[in-house]
Amino acid sequence: PEWRDLGIAYLNYSELLVTEKRTEEGITFAEKAVNILRNHHKDDCFLAGALSNYAGYLTVASRYEQARQPCEEALKIFIRELGRDNPHTRGAFSNMYQILNQLSLNDAITELESDWQSVDELEKKNLSDKEIGNIAL
Repeated sequence: PEWRDLGIAYLNYSELLVTEKRTEEGITFAEKAVNILRNHHKDDCFLAGALSNYAGYLTVASRYEQARQPCEEALKIFIRELGRDNPHTRGAFSNMYQILNQLSLNDAITELESDWQSVDELEKKNLSDKEIGNIAL
C-alpha cells in the first residue's frame, strides 16, 4: 500500500470519530496515523499535522501530559518546514501553550515564550526557516 495515503486515511477517520464524540477511538486512529507517517515520512508536514491532531485529541480527552510530546514535536517540524507565520505553526504553538498551562508548568511556558522571542531575533538575522527550525526549540 501507499503508506502516506493509509496514514492520511487513518488521520481523516480519527477526525471524523472525534467530531462524532468518539474521542478515544479517534485517538487510537490518530496514533496509528502518527506511527505510519513516522515510519515512512519522517519529519515532514504530514507527520507534523498528524502529531498536532493527535495532541489536540489527547487534549480534548484531558490527557495533557500525554499530549505534550507530540505537540512539541509537531511545533518543531512546522517551524522548520513552514516558518512561524504559517497557521499550522501558530496553531501548534497555541496548543503547546494551552497544554503547558493546563499542566501548570509555568517555567516551561516562560521557556516556550522565550524560545518564540529568540526566533524573532534569528529572523531579524535573515536565517532561513530550516536554519531557525534547527536552532529553535
